[in-house]
Amino acid sequence: MKPRPLLIVLCIGLLIATVAMVGRQRQQLNELRAQAQDLQSRSEALTNASPEQVETSQAVVAAAHSGPSLELLRLRSQAGQLQRRKLELAGLVLENQKLKEQVAARATNAPGMVALPKGYMRRAEAKFAGYGTPEDSLQSFMWAIEHRDLPALMRFCGPEQASQITARLEQRGSEDEFFKEAGIIPGFRIMGRETKEDGSVELKVQIDPTDDVSIQKIKFKQFDGAWRLVSGI
Repeated sequence: MKPRPLLIVLCIGLLIATVAMVGRQRQQLNELRAQAQDLQSRSEALTNASPEQVETSQAVVAAAHSGPSLELLRLRSQAGQLQRRKLELAGLVLENQKLKEQVAARATNAPGMVALPKGYMRRAEAKFAGYGTPEDSLQSFMWAIEHRDLPALMRFCGPEQASQITARLEQRGSEDEFFKEAGIIPGFRIMGRETKEDGSVELKVQIDPTDDVSIQKIKFKQFDGAWRLVSGI
C-alpha cells in the first residue's frame, strides 16, 4: 500500500523542523562554549594576578564610577589660573608694544621733534661695520634691521639667539612681519663698556633717546673671531 501524499508532506515538514531545531541548539551550544571559555580566561587572569594588580583594577573601576578626583579638580583650577595669567600678560605685551611704537615715532619718523643726546646713532644712520668689535657688531645689527638684511642680522647673533630668531620668524610667518617688529628700535648710544672674566664684553646701551636713565646691558662673546650677541636684546 502506497503512503498517502498528505502523510509524506507531514513527514517532510517534521524532518525540516527537526533539522532547524538541531541547528539552533548547536549554535546556542557554541555560544555557551565561547562564554565559558571567556569566563575561564578571566578567572585564570584574576587567579594569576598579583594583589597590586587587583587593587589597581579595583581603583580604576572605582574611579570610573566616581565623580571628578581631587587631582582633576586641582588641575582644572591651575588651568583657570594660567588662562587668567595669559590674558594679563597679553595686556602687558600690548602696552609694551604701544610704548615702543611711540618711541620709534618720536626718534625715527619725526627726528626734528626730538633732541637726540650726544653720541646717539639713529638706526637710519647706521653703517655695516662688520663684527670685529662689540661696538661694530651693534652698529651692523642696526644696519641689518634698517636694510632688512636677514643674513647680516643672523651673523650678529650667538647660537642661542639665532635659534630664538628662527623660532620668531616661524611664528611671524614672514620676514616682513619680523623686520616690522624689529624696526621699533630707533637707534642706540653706548654709555659704557665692561670686559668680564670669561672674556665676554658687556655694553651699556641707551635705546630710548628720551630716557637717559633706562640703560640696557647687552653682552657679546667671540665666535670664530666675530663678536656676537649672547644676551640683552
